[in-house]
Amino acid sequence: MVNTPLKIVQAYQTRWMSIESVVCRILDQWLELKTHFSIVQNEERCFAAQTLYGMYQDEQNCALLWFLRDILTEVQRINKLFESNDANPTKLHSELVSLIETLVSKITIPRFNKINIFKENIKNYLDKRCHLGYKFESILQKLKDDNHLREEDENYLRERAINFVGKLIEELKSRLPENLEVMEKVSYISVGNSFSHNKPSLVPLLQFFNKPEQDIDPIENLSRIHLIE
Repeated sequence: MVNTPLKIVQAYQTRWMSIESVVCRILDQWLELKTHFSIVQNEERCFAAQTLYGMYQDEQNCALLWFLRDILTEVQRINKLFESNDANPTKLHSELVSLIETLVSKITIPRFNKINIFKENIKNYLDKRCHLGYKFESILQKLKDDNHLREEDENYLRERAINFVGKLIEELKSRLPENLEVMEKVSYISVGNSFSHNKPSLVPLLQFFNKPEQDIDPIENLSRIHLIE
């Protein structure tokens, strides 16, 4: 039985994160697409096929797509959480902040991973030789071993990848609510924290809502009671 080739998924301009499925589909059929356009360019003398074959023949493009796949897979997971009708707002906030922090740690010098991502410019802490994923690094290493990758080309690829992550971080930060400080404090009373044995202090939340000082200790003590799930 002959398997029907998978169709290439369309990327929609209004949904930039839809490119995740496009990237995955192209990588899943990389060899088949490369072979197809190689045949078409020779048999039909098609300029478009020649251009596409040149793109698929260049392993640097493959490396960049593998880099994108690893990043966008996680972004798409978060995106689907936001599309849920019964999502917990504090959980969404936590997931989004966690993703941003992960991306920051990916492209910054390790000793600066704990910078305040909302107040400082991460461009001041970029690591130009950061690890950009197993497949990306493996492909580049093979190209270098075969003397098919110049140093300036490698630097350009790394710069493109790092700039993409930097831009993505800014895009994700713009999706955080304006009342970020309130969301962070409200998360103290989320279901997960309520059942936790290591509950965060409610003092910042109580102070934010201007609770009288004499009420803070009783409320804080009550919050320390361990609930049974």
